[in-house]
Amino acid sequence: MILVVFLGWLLAFPAMALPSKTDEDYKNFSKTCKNIGVDSSYVSAECLDISGLHSKNQTLDLDMCVGIDYTSLDLTWAIYGKMSGYCGHCQLDLDQPEGPILSCTCAWSGSKANSTLTLDDGIGNNNGTLSCNGGAGMPTIG
Repeated sequence: MILVVFLGWLLAFPAMALPSKTDEDYKNFSKTCKNIGVDSSYVSAECLDISGLHSKNQTLDLDMCVGIDYTSLDLTWAIYGKMSGYCGHCQLDLDQPEGPILSCTCAWSGSKANSTLTLDDGIGNNNGTLSCNGGAGMPTIG
């Protein structure tokens, strides 16, 4: 009996498409976040949620989504990339048209190089929470 009522209820409403996440949903966090900063391998910001209110300060561990290319020592998007094991002296340039640029000195196997990464290319605002591209990485609440 309960199953019949439930099925009848489902048939009474038209099919509704649930929103799906695409890579674009996890990019361009700087358009909806303010007070963006970096400390070691952590990026922090206050981001708007879907209601348009700013959340508390959010912190995302870049080790969860940034690593290095071992041949060029370039910073690159990589799930569990653990960039802090290879890179240090990181700074953030917020005055670039393409969004915040992370600059670090990276080293591996006796080589050392300066490298940059556009954070809007791989970090998004997921309803007020910073997320790595594709949703990888769990934020820490600051």
